[in-house]
Amino acid sequence: MRGPENTQATSGQHRVPCPAPMRGLVNGGSLSRLRKAERAREKAAQAQAVRAEADAKVAEEQAAALARALHEDESRRQADLREVAEKEAEAVPEWPLDPWPETSAT
Repeated sequence: MRGPENTQATSGQHRVPCPAPMRGLVNGGSLSRLRKAERAREKAAQAQAVRAEADAKVAEEQAAALARALHEDESRRQADLREVAEKEAEAVPEWPLDPWPETSAT
């Protein structure tokens, strides 16, 4: 895109149209857009950092909940094993059993 043409001539020069220097980033509109874009990038980076922190917190809470559940499951499993062992101990007769009770009485 070309800017307005500069038709000024210094002494001894012909008046030849030439493009005006590019106003570029110092132009008020362009600078304003750059500042807005930079603020948007900063806000996006801040939002990303907040999101990462929240994700880390959620992961930490999930890990803690899982650890508690595993501990409770292990405690329940140990209690079940003790209960089964007690029942099995009650079901087993006292040893040694005499396989032929009639023959040992004589």
